Amino acid sequence: MAESEMSVRSCRELWTILLGKSALRESAQIEGELDKHWDRLHQGLSYYKPPSSSSAAKVKENKDVAQPLKDFGLRISKLLNLDEQQSVQLLQCYLQEDYRGTRDSLKVVLNEERKSQALLLKIADYYYEERMCLLRCVLLLLTYFQDERHPYRAEYSNCVNKLEKDLVNNYQSQFENLFKAEAPTWETHGNLMTERQVSRWFLQCLREQSLLLEIIFLYYAYFEMSPPDLVKFTKMFKEQGFGLRQTNRHLVDKSMDALVDRIGYLSSLILIEGMDIDFLHKCALEDCTDRHQFSAAPDIIKEMDQLLLTFGDIPHHGPVLLAWVLLRHTLRPDESSPVIRRIGNTALQLGVFKYLSTMLRGLGVSGNNCTASTAKMCVYGLLSFVITSFEEESLQTDGVETQSSHLIDVACEVLSAPNLAEIFWEMKPNMGLGMILDSAAGMFPHKIGPLLQLLTVLVSNKSTVKKVYNFLDKMSFYTQVYKHKPSDVISKDDGTLWRRQAPKLLYPLGTGQTKLWMPQGVLGQVMMAGEQGYVVRWEHSYSSWTLFTCEVEMLLHVVSTADVIAHCARVKPILDLVHKIISVDWTVSDCLLPVTSRIYMLLQRLTSVINPPVDVIASCVNCLSVLAARMPGKVWSSLQHTGFLPFASIPLTNMAQCVSAEGMKAGNYGNLLVQIEQPRGEYAVTIAFLRLITTLVKGQLGSTQNKGLIPCVLLVLKEMLPTYHKWRYNTYGVRERIGCLILELIHAILNLSPEGEDQGSTPALQSLSIYSLANTEAGQAVVNIMAVGVDTIDVVLAAQPSSSGSESPGQILIQTVKLAFSVTNNVIRLKPASDAVSPLEQALTQHGSHGNNLIVVLAKYIYHKHDPALPRLAIQLLKRLATVAPMSVYACLGSDAAAIRDAFLTRLQSKTEDMRIKVMILEFLTVAVETQPGLIELFLNLEVKDGSEGSKEFLLGEWSCLHVVLDLIDSKQQGKYWCPPLLHRAALAFLLALWQDRRDSAISVLRTKEKFWENLTTPLFGTLTPPAETTEPCVLEACAFVMKIIGLEIYYVVSGSLEQSLKDGLQKFSNARRYEYWSQYVKSLVCHVVETEEEGICYFPETQMLISAWRMLLILSTSHADVMQLTDESTKMKLFLDVLDATKASLSSPMSVPCLRLGSMMATLLLVLLKQWRRCGECVYVENRHLFIFML
Repeated sequence: MAESEMSVRSCRELWTILLGKSALRESAQIEGELDKHWDRLHQGLSYYKPPSSSSAAKVKENKDVAQPLKDFGLRISKLLNLDEQQSVQLLQCYLQEDYRGTRDSLKVVLNEERKSQALLLKIADYYYEERMCLLRCVLLLLTYFQDERHPYRAEYSNCVNKLEKDLVNNYQSQFENLFKAEAPTWETHGNLMTERQVSRWFLQCLREQSLLLEIIFLYYAYFEMSPPDLVKFTKMFKEQGFGLRQTNRHLVDKSMDALVDRIGYLSSLILIEGMDIDFLHKCALEDCTDRHQFSAAPDIIKEMDQLLLTFGDIPHHGPVLLAWVLLRHTLRPDESSPVIRRIGNTALQLGVFKYLSTMLRGLGVSGNNCTASTAKMCVYGLLSFVITSFEEESLQTDGVETQSSHLIDVACEVLSAPNLAEIFWEMKPNMGLGMILDSAAGMFPHKIGPLLQLLTVLVSNKSTVKKVYNFLDKMSFYTQVYKHKPSDVISKDDGTLWRRQAPKLLYPLGTGQTKLWMPQGVLGQVMMAGEQGYVVRWEHSYSSWTLFTCEVEMLLHVVSTADVIAHCARVKPILDLVHKIISVDWTVSDCLLPVTSRIYMLLQRLTSVINPPVDVIASCVNCLSVLAARMPGKVWSSLQHTGFLPFASIPLTNMAQCVSAEGMKAGNYGNLLVQIEQPRGEYAVTIAFLRLITTLVKGQLGSTQNKGLIPCVLLVLKEMLPTYHKWRYNTYGVRERIGCLILELIHAILNLSPEGEDQGSTPALQSLSIYSLANTEAGQAVVNIMAVGVDTIDVVLAAQPSSSGSESPGQILIQTVKLAFSVTNNVIRLKPASDAVSPLEQALTQHGSHGNNLIVVLAKYIYHKHDPALPRLAIQLLKRLATVAPMSVYACLGSDAAAIRDAFLTRLQSKTEDMRIKVMILEFLTVAVETQPGLIELFLNLEVKDGSEGSKEFLLGEWSCLHVVLDLIDSKQQGKYWCPPLLHRAALAFLLALWQDRRDSAISVLRTKEKFWENLTTPLFGTLTPPAETTEPCVLEACAFVMKIIGLEIYYVVSGSLEQSLKDGLQKFSNARRYEYWSQYVKSLVCHVVETEEEGICYFPETQMLISAWRMLLILSTSHADVMQLTDESTKMKLFLDVLDATKASLSSPMSVPCLRLGSMMATLLLVLLKQWRRCGECVYVENRHLFIFML
C-alpha cells in the first residue's frame, strides 16, 4: 500500500480540494496536497493493488484497528479483489465520509448477515466512485494546467510536468487491462457477485475506460505522440473495435450505449491528435513538410497503410482514415497511390462529416467542457486542412445537398468552441472553413439556412458581432433558382451569362412595406442548368438586413396559406441570428429594429393559426426575452396586443378572485401548451415563455405592469408547477429544466423589492405568490421537489458520464432543489403573521410515517458531498423551521437522530470542509438552543457523573458539539485556514445562546474547562483596525458576544463563586488598560457612523451590537466594580468623558435614524454613569449642563 497510515485522504476529498470547494484554497495548500499525493496520481488505477498474503498479515498484526473492522475489511477485499490493507483503509474512509449510522449501529450491522451484505454493496459503490475521483483529479490537472486564468495553474503545471514522463504508458496499460478483464463471478469474488453486481462492475469498467481515454486525449492535445506510439494505439483500438469489441460485450445493455460510443469517439480523436494535423497544415503552408515527425518514418507509414486498409467497417474509423489521407497526400504527394484513394473513399462512404457532427454533439452534451472544446479544436484543424486541400465536390458521396449540409453541421459544431470564432475571422476567406462560408454565401438567399447557421455560431463577442453584421450588410451576390428562363432576361449565346432587361421587385409586398429591387442591367452567372432548372448568381449589391425584413413581412403575408411552412424554415434562422447578436452586443439592437419590431405581429399571427410552428414561435419569444432585459416596459406594452400571454378579462380586485383565477384567460400560449406541446412532449415555447416572464419580473416593472403579470404567474403557479412532472417528455432532462425555470421565476418574484407596489385593492405579485405557495397545490409541489432526497440525487449523478458540465440533468436537479429550499425559506420569512398554520407549514412539519417526514429528508442532505450549497441551504431551511414552526425537530428525526447528529458533527470537525456549511450548522444549533430543547440536548451530548453528596456533575460525551466549539475558540487556532473569523464568530454566537438560555448543565462544564475563559476573552486583547478601514465586521460581533457572555456570567454568578481564571482575566484586562482601549474604540465607532451617515455605514448592525455590549459591561461595572477591576477614578473619568463625547457626536445629527439610535443608547448609558459615578459627573456638569438638561 502506497500510504500505510490509516488517516489517508480519500480520492473524493482530494478532488474536492483540487476543485477549490474546500477550506484549503491557498496556492501553497494546493501544492502541498499535490506533492503529498503525487504518487497516487502517477499510478492511476494501479494504485489499487490486488490481494496478497503479506498485506493480509499486516492487517492481522495491526493493533490500531478493531477486530470486527479487520474481518469486514477482508470481506471487502474478497468482493472487490482489492489489497487487504487498502480494503481496511477504504472501510475507514467510508465510515468517515459516507456511513449513515452511528458507531453503535455499526456493531449491529457487522454482526447481522443481511445488513452487512447491504453495507458491502454500498462500500463497493463507494470504491467505484473513489477510482473515478482519482482519474478526475488527473483530468482536472490536464484541463487547467495551461489556463492562465485558473488560480492554481502554476501548481497544476508543476504536477503535470512531474507526471508527464510515464503517465500515458501507465494509463494505456490500465486501459488495456480494463478492456481485456474477465468479468468477476461468484466463484472468484464471493456469493454477493450476482448478475446485477456483474453488470454494475462492467458499467464501472466502461466508465473508467472512457475516463482513461479522455485523460490520454487531453495529454496528446498538449504533448507530441511519437510515430511508433501511433501504431501501438492504432493496433490497440483496432483490437478493441473502438470500444465495440469488449471482452465482456455480452454484458452491454442499451443504457451503456452512450459510454461505448464515447469510448469510440475518444479513440478516434486520440489517433487524429497523434497524427498532429495542425502542425502538418503549418508545415504545408510553409513548404517544410520534412519537419513533420512522420516524414522521417517511412516504415511506420507503410505499417499504418496496411493497418488502415483493414479499417472501414465501423463509423469511428472515418475521421482516422480522413486524417491519414491528408497526412499521406501532404507528405508524399507523388505517391498518391490507389491505396490512398481507397482509404479516402472508405472515409467518405462511412459518412465522416455526419459522424464528426454526431461525435461533437455527443461529447458536448455529456463531457467536460475542456474535453469537448479540445475535440472541437482537433476537428477544426482536420476540417480546415481537408477543405483547403481538396475540392468541396470531391468530398461528396451521397449527393451534394446531403453532404453539404453535413459539412455545414460539423463546421457549426466546431466553431461553437471558445475563441474559434475570433480565429476564424482573422483567417483569409479562401482558406479552411472560410471556404465553407464562401460556398454558403454563394447560394444565398436561395438557401438562407446554411449561411445564417454558420454566422450564428460565428457570433461570440462584440468584435465578431460587428464582423457578422457588416458581412451581411454588404452582400455582392444574389442567388436565385428558376424552373424556366424568365422573359425579362437576355443571355449570351452559350447561356452562361444572363442580363436583366428591367428592374425586378424581389419580394411582391404591398404598398407601404419594405421593398428590395434588383435594378436593370444586372448580370447573372448561370451556375447550374439542367432539367431541374437554372441556378443563377446575380452580381447585385444589397443589405441582407433589408432582405430579412422582407422575409419576415413575407411570412406575415402568407401566414394562413400553404406556403407558411416553407417560409417559417427561412425565417427561423433569421430570428436565431438576431437573438444571438442582441444577446452578445445590445448596441446593435437599433440597427435590427426593422426585424425586432415585427416579432410582435409575427407572434400574434403564428400563435393563432391551426397548426402553429412552435420552433419559430420559440425563437420569437427568445428574442423578446433579450429585448425585455433592456427595455421591459416597451416589450410588455407591445406584448399586450399580441394575445400571446395569459390575461384577465375582468378587473382584478382582491386576493380570493386572483387565486380562483376567475375571469382569467390562458392566452395563445396557454392553448399552445395544452393542444400542441403537451401531446408532443416537446416544450421549446414553454422554456422560452418562462424565461421571458422571469426577465419581465426581474425588470422591476412598475405596479401597473406587475398586476398585468398576475395572470401569467397564476398560470405557472396553478397549472404548471403542480403538474409539470406528470407531462409527457420526449427528451431526458427537459422535465428538470422546466422545474428549474419555474422556481427561478418564483425566486425572482420573492426577491422583488417592495418599492413601487401601491397599497391598492389589487394584491401585489409578490403577496399573491406567497399566498399561493402557502395555501395551494403550488406549495405542495415545491415540498415534493425538496423531498427528492439525497439518495435520488446521488443516483442521477452516478448515472452521468465522468465529467459532466453545469447543464447536465444532475446539476439541473441540484439547482432545482436548491431553488426549492430558497423559495420555501423566503415564503416562510415573508408570509404575514397568522395564528392559523398554512398548508405549506403543515406539509413541512407533519410527523407522518417515517418515510414521509420532510424534516428527516432535509436533515439527510448533510450526506450530500457534490455541491456544498445543497446541504447548506437545507440546514438554512431547517433553521427557519426550527424558529417558526411549532414542532420538535428531534421528534421528527426519530431513530435517525443520532446518526444525523454524527454526520453534522463530522462535517463540523473536518478541517477541509467548506467554511459556509460549518457556519450554517453552528447558526442552526444557535437557534436550536432556544427553540429545540430536545435537539440541543442531543448535540450537547452531556454525560452525568455522580458527584459528592448526591450532586450531579456533567462531562462532555464523545459526540458533543462543544468539543468542536472549544477548538474553534482556542486562541492557538485563530487565523488558521480552518478557523476563519466568520467561523469563530459563529462559535461565539452559539456559546452566547447557551448563556442567554441559561443552559446550566452545559455552562457548568464549559466554565470549568482549562483555559476556557482565557481563550474566550482573547478577542478583547487584540487590536482592531480603525472603523474607517474595517473589512471584517464579524470581528466586531465576535467581541460583542464575548462581552455579553462575560456580562451574563458576572450578573448571574455570585461574585465569590466566579471561576478564578475569569477573575484573573478581568484583572489582566484592567492591568492592560483595555477599558481605556475599548472606550476609545467605541467612541471612534460612534463618530465614524456620524461622519458616514449620508452614504450609510455598511456594517451598522455589527457596530450597534458592539456598542450595546460595551454599554452593558459599563452599566454592570457600576454595581460590580470590584469583580470587574474598575475602581481607578482616573480610568472612570476617561470612560465617562468618552461616553460624553460619543453622546454629543451622535446627537449632533438629529435627522439620521442610525445616529438617533446610537444617541439613545449612549445617552441612557451617560445617565446611568452620571448617577453611579457622581464625582465624574460633577467635574463635567458645568460645561455640559445644556446637554444634560436636554437629555433629562
